[in-house]
Amino acid sequence: MALLTDGEIANLKIERMIFHVVRPDQSEPIFLEEVSPPQQVEFFIERIKETMKGASYIFKHGAGTAPLLFDASHVPDEEGVSSFIGASQALARRFKETVGDDKRYAPGVLMLFQLEITGERLVSIIKYEHQKVVHWELKKDANGRMRPNLESFIDTFTQDRKSMQKSAVVRFDVIEDAESPAQAHRLAIIDHAGRYRDATQHFSNFLDIKRELELKDMTRRLYDAVVETAESHKDDLDPVLGRSLRRRVRDAMDQLDGFDHEKPEEFLNSVFGGLPADSPIHGSFKRSLVRKSLGSEGFAFDRQELPKRSYKRLVTGEGIAVYYKPQHEKDGLVQVDRDKKGGAKIVLKTANLVVDDETDTIPKTLGIHV
Repeated sequence: MALLTDGEIANLKIERMIFHVVRPDQSEPIFLEEVSPPQQVEFFIERIKETMKGASYIFKHGAGTAPLLFDASHVPDEEGVSSFIGASQALARRFKETVGDDKRYAPGVLMLFQLEITGERLVSIIKYEHQKVVHWELKKDANGRMRPNLESFIDTFTQDRKSMQKSAVVRFDVIEDAESPAQAHRLAIIDHAGRYRDATQHFSNFLDIKRELELKDMTRRLYDAVVETAESHKDDLDPVLGRSLRRRVRDAMDQLDGFDHEKPEEFLNSVFGGLPADSPIHGSFKRSLVRKSLGSEGFAFDRQELPKRSYKRLVTGEGIAVYYKPQHEKDGLVQVDRDKKGGAKIVLKTANLVVDDETDTIPKTLGIHV
């Protein structure tokens, strides 16, 4: 679910900014003064906009970071003591305590931004890694010839998405009927160290957050979204695909590790074996994801949540239905030889027919109409 609308993102402003140096080889952060007024605003606004595409999180019940961040955005400075500055230092200390001396975390800075959209205040947190870059410029030598001059910099902010290793945007009091005051706030999170850019354990512990939707819920909603989309586009699909839709969705979830909302075609192609770029299924699937609050989610599948493969089902155009367990096919009791035109030869083998009679109606459980 999107944290901000496109219109709100377009009006986003940075009111305050500050950052502190956090390094694995130093026991304490290096505290810096506030950048006032904010500098390089357009650069950081673009980084914050990228975070809006992240996974949806909420604070855990009783999370101490929730009131800390709320005060940083809403409580005015008093008697020279700033809630904003104080919160930024507390966050830097907490980040350092959470990470410790873990060498997987490169030296960098922890940034805190106070944001504003049409009178509403939000906050953003960014952990930026220091990356070594080489800057060059042209200079004239004594003979008037242009020569390149190269300089090496380490303390830099770059546009590389992975240098903005971890980021969060917090919007306050947007969830109705929350279980606790802390859980009324919603966060958008991107963590490039996570499998699907979702928060790693360190980042989750630092902010004291959890996914708004559990993995099992998102897995089931994704399954429903693609089935719903396919059934609404039966005329656009090869009939062979339509006849085995749920099995193909289940197989795709077995083959892939998870789902990435920025690459929905990867999942669709696994289900349908490749779709034209102009297929209307792409648009319908994205709209279905938004309706199911998966429009900006990336997640690993919880395969325990997938519908169980209790029975396989064959229904012919002539109104013949066969339900059987996958094990029956493995044991050779059911044999299905499919041809390229969509037909099939079905062979059933049994040592004991328990019913060999006539009937006036088809059992309702089959759900077949002829």
